[in-house]
Amino acid sequence: MRKQDPATSQNRCQADDFDVWANALSTSCGTFHPVRSSAFDRHSFIGKVVPVTAPGSRSTSYITTNCEHIYRKRKDIHSDDQDFFYLVMQQRGHARMCQNSEDADLAPGDMVLLDAGQPSDFYYHGLSQQLSIILPRYLVDDVFRHKTIKTGQRIAADLKINRMITLLAASTLSLEEADREEQHAFLEALAALLKPVACTTDLRDVSAQNQHLLNKAMTFIDSILNQGSISAAAVAREIHVSERTLYRLFAQAGMNISRYVLDRRLERCALSLAESRDGRPISLIAERAGFCDLSHFSRTFKQKYGISPRLYRQ
Repeated sequence: MRKQDPATSQNRCQADDFDVWANALSTSCGTFHPVRSSAFDRHSFIGKVVPVTAPGSRSTSYITTNCEHIYRKRKDIHSDDQDFFYLVMQQRGHARMCQNSEDADLAPGDMVLLDAGQPSDFYYHGLSQQLSIILPRYLVDDVFRHKTIKTGQRIAADLKINRMITLLAASTLSLEEADREEQHAFLEALAALLKPVACTTDLRDVSAQNQHLLNKAMTFIDSILNQGSISAAAVAREIHVSERTLYRLFAQAGMNISRYVLDRRLERCALSLAESRDGRPISLIAERAGFCDLSHFSRTFKQKYGISPRLYRQ
């Protein structure tokens, strides 16, 4: 990552060009609506958006303005479909970040984690400069293990976690331009540092989220039973979690994913055998349930139901 000086960068917006700045802000952070107050004066307006990473990247930007109010509505979220969090680090001046009934009053050195998928309001008191770092949702979810994430809460400058994040960001942004893997490692490290201060401990929320993911996994497995081998990696990709998280979801419910797949295949075969009176070959029924080996099917079927597939049909 190559650091740029927000005061001298040629990429900055015209200081008195409100519309250009508003467009640059939305391009960088998702759709936002800056408000022209009754005291707005275009001759004294300051608004700059300076990307810190490579051109075209939306990862990190310095945002400087004396605009009094910026907001993002739910309809904006649906229209631009931006799926990320942003870590806002106050550099100069004072600001209030509002989200989820939380008001974070930021002084220099403070920071706050915000969700682009939730409405928000920003209020600035005079000239304010912030460093905004985009954190993709899939990355944050994976680091937080899909626990509920607290956003809109001030992370004070004197907290150890804040100082660690500040040091990491400062040292990383001072380096030469990083490649994609290095940028991903930087963002993943930031998310890991945020976890102790932004992860909820409400077990009811965690349980509900885990059950939702488990239901998605089971529904997906049921939809592809006839496709032969089903890998944990494919299921994990479908519900956007790691394989380790997938195994844990099943374990928490007292299940094993491999055993679940086998049981669902056997149950499908049992249902087909009970309903089939037309003499369909048992091998065809087994194949349509995803069994590639007829002897393995017969053996596991008898273990589960106590009799062979042929006797079960009779």
